[in-house]
Amino acid sequence: MRILIADDDLISRIMLSEILSDFGRCDAAVNGEEVVRAYRLSLFKNKPYDLVCLDIMMPEMDGIEALTKIREIERGNNLGDDKRARIVMVTGLADNMNREKCNAEGCDGVIVKPVVADDLLVCLRELGLIENKA
Repeated sequence: MRILIADDDLISRIMLSEILSDFGRCDAAVNGEEVVRAYRLSLFKNKPYDLVCLDIMMPEMDGIEALTKIREIERGNNLGDDKRARIVMVTGLADNMNREKCNAEGCDGVIVKPVVADDLLVCLRELGLIENKA
């Protein structure tokens, strides 16, 4: 699995990488503009990301705007649901308004910070990105 982690907080990026590195290669971005560029490049190289973890509050471009742009890129490349990235918002902003915005823009899940590994893994199982425990 190819994973892109976007968070302006170094500790959060490290924690997510430690949890997710057992499941695939993890790349990192520190703001929304970087994540959109990285996502676009992954499609150009024909090595798309399977999972994108986005913080909502980031400089340059926030996570919701990055989510919107990624979904626009996917539509522009005629990627069907089976080919698009699974996008999980990882945020301290767990209020209903932000959840509704994320869902409206096409996110696949929301995990509240501080990230609990089990919660993230449950989300990934529900999205079919990792196998259920035997």
